[in-house]
Amino acid sequence: MSTLDTSEQNHKEGAVQLLVFSLADEDYALNLTEAQEIVDTPDITPVPNMPAAVKGVANLRGRIVTVIDVETLFGIKGNGSAKEHVIVAEKDGELFGLLVDNAEEVLRTDPESLRDTPDILKAHPHAAYLRGVVVTKETHDEQEEREEKEGEAASSSAKATDDKKERIILALNLE
Repeated sequence: MSTLDTSEQNHKEGAVQLLVFSLADEDYALNLTEAQEIVDTPDITPVPNMPAAVKGVANLRGRIVTVIDVETLFGIKGNGSAKEHVIVAEKDGELFGLLVDNAEEVLRTDPESLRDTPDILKAHPHAAYLRGVVVTKETHDEQEEREEKEGEAASSSAKATDDKKERIILALNLE
């Protein structure tokens, strides 16, 4: 299993940087170094006889990008809304884009917050795309700020400002 971002700067500072994005009201993350850019969803031209997760191709400043619907790839039941962003990455010289509901934030976290993928999940056919689980704690104020930024109302059941709530994010692997 590969590890998350271990660039020299982050290693020295003891931090990992993740690009957090949302799909169907859940948080997912990529190693920040795996993403080249985030763009508004471009016009996508469907390609016949492709797997359902391949939505088609798009022209990004003269370069062809294969666009993949991550919800379809993982069998996630989406909320039916149009995907607002595409996270552009490159593998083996090929550009591809991941359709996501929203690119949320760059999360800088301690390496200790990164956990291995649970064994039971490793048996799934798409387990190669899972790098692990990120567990962070955030205060009520941090949660409110994040939810406000995401356009959601803060949870009325949240506890006092000093209490910290666990936030679980699935870290994906693009390698």
